[in-house]
Amino acid sequence: MNHRVRLVVVMVLMVLLAVSTAEAQAIGTVVGKECAVNWVAPTTVADGQAMVGNLAATKVNVYVTTTATPPVQGTPTAVLLPVGGVLPVTWGCAGVTPGQHWVWISYSNVNGEGALANAPFVLSTAIPVAPSAVTVN
Repeated sequence: MNHRVRLVVVMVLMVLLAVSTAEAQAIGTVVGKECAVNWVAPTTVADGQAMVGNLAATKVNVYVTTTATPPVQGTPTAVLLPVGGVLPVTWGCAGVTPGQHWVWISYSNVNGEGALANAPFVLSTAIPVAPSAVTVN
């Protein structure tokens, strides 16, 4: 094997080891590319009043970060609006790249954006390895 081929093989093995190690050290659930983030909607505002009428939520803000540091509110990754008068309680990971992430969810009403709730996850696009011990009898 010449030096270039050997170098390429070593580099490929290093990348595979890095990906495997990163997923092994992952924080949160490891999910595939068709993941779904789900949550329970709040029913009250910060002072304990019911979130109805003028205090009703008008949108859901979804933020995705690559660190555990809370995002700057006001620049969400996605904004979910009511469908048939009901705000969604799920989001499909659209546009998320493979790796470690934190998803942050907040609700907004006419008074502004509320507090954030979050969960860590790892998006993996790994595919199965080849089978072994294939025989023909």
